[in-house]
Amino acid sequence: YEDYCVYIGEQSGIEEITANIVIYPNPVTDIINIKSDEQISGIVVYSNDGKQVLSVRNYSNEGISMAHLSPGIYIVQVSTESGLTTKKIVKN
Repeated sequence: YEDYCVYIGEQSGIEEITANIVIYPNPVTDIINIKSDEQISGIVVYSNDGKQVLSVRNYSNEGISMAHLSPGIYIVQVSTESGLTTKKIVKN
């Protein structure tokens, strides 16, 4: 009997950190809010097929409008001094 591990997927080379980041409401209709213990240096939103649909630099807690986006699943990538945190959100 031997123990073994199977690794599935590929490494991106980007270190991903799960910082204390909250994105609300989820699901979202118009505006998402992002809260973090650290300063947020940038936010990028990707569609479910990987296309960048929104980018925000110097986020200052005023909320981000997603009203112009179609309903679906989006990936929100938040950059802080610790690294990147990625979360899924649903747009109604």
